[in-house]
Amino acid sequence: MKVHFNSLNGPSIQKPQPSYGEGFKQVFEEKFAEIKFSKHSLLRMEARNVKITPDEYKKLLEAVEKASSKGIKDSLIIMDNKAFVVNLKSRTVITAMDESMLKNSVFTNIDGAVIV
Repeated sequence: MKVHFNSLNGPSIQKPQPSYGEGFKQVFEEKFAEIKFSKHSLLRMEARNVKITPDEYKKLLEAVEKASSKGIKDSLIIMDNKAFVVNLKSRTVITAMDESMLKNSVFTNIDGAVIV
């Protein structure tokens, strides 16, 4: 902490400024290395018995990264026998479906798809 004397206002204390080095970069990367699941998607996953393993989560994360890099805003991600609609700006899964729901389905409000 530094103390400076100002002739008009008297002494002032200058607080140390936070450093945005490696710590900030690490927190930033960790934040974007995750996917959130909306309340709706969690309810759908439970009702439809859609479970996701750690390996599938990693694949889903990679698909989200790929779609984001192409400028997609809302993506359909088809992986094995599951489908996820993901808002890429918020990195949030909006809904999820199992194999039986995929047949004869129409997906709206998406602007891209990734098949893993």
